[in-house]
Amino acid sequence: MSKVFDFKKQLEFGQQAERDFMEFYHEPIVLATTFAYDFKVVESGNKLELKTDDYCHTKTPNFFFERWSDYHKKKPGGPWQSRKKRADIFCYYFARNNIYYQFDNIKLLCKELDTYIKDNKLGFVMVRNKGWITAGYKIPREEMSHLYEIYEIGED
Repeated sequence: MSKVFDFKKQLEFGQQAERDFMEFYHEPIVLATTFAYDFKVVESGNKLELKTDDYCHTKTPNFFFERWSDYHKKKPGGPWQSRKKRADIFCYYFARNNIYYQFDNIKLLCKELDTYIKDNKLGFVMVRNKGWITAGYKIPREEMSHLYEIYEIGED
């Protein structure tokens, strides 16, 4: 937990990735008018939450699912936060590689993550930020493959 993430730098990266995602998502979406989720799918009205990862997709077989956005205050993060805020879709976007994973059942994703974490006795990966600590888990993508669809931006 030695590296401290620079919120401003991460925010800039995330905002650019969000613009790219919005432009290239596989169907029309618009920015949400609430902080509960990021986008709304135009045709269905589904609420979409985006998790952007700046790590290289080819260098890890894992997702990093944030369990607590603030570990000490026990503020839910990742799909657990999305479930609480009633989002319909959770997308995990490796922005450097233009690939995203779409989970259409957040409730089931959280249930399966909880089971996997418990069964494998996983401990938290702590990420220090300026003023708070985020905690989450490295989860092999393969373990959740039955729950997502993969999309590559720029691929037809």
